[in-house]
Amino acid sequence: MKQVIFEIFRIVGVLAILGVIALWLIYLFANPYGTQGFDGAAALTVGVTLLLASLGLLASLAGRGLWVAFFAAAMFVPTGFYVLGTPGFFLWIGILELIFLAAGVGMSVTRAPGRS
Repeated sequence: MKQVIFEIFRIVGVLAILGVIALWLIYLFANPYGTQGFDGAAALTVGVTLLLASLGLLASLAGRGLWVAFFAAAMFVPTGFYVLGTPGFFLWIGILELIFLAAGVGMSVTRAPGRS
């Protein structure tokens, strides 16, 4: 039973991080609330967040709960927390990052033997 719950957390984590990646790409290339194009600061912020999201996706696919929680927290603190206070659908970035963080914690609690 513990393995089934672990797999559910893993799948939820993968789906949440895929949603985060998709929303950040929309923000960067097709932002309906801003002007077309982006400045260097926005590109750097989104680039680092996408790097962390990609590493989190790999950790989630590998079933490494502690790494998932680490990458989720690293993404949420600077950017996810900020977008939770914004109007529009980009607040879902913050919500999905919180779901990803919860999935990482859940994976750590119900981890399979030999995984961290």
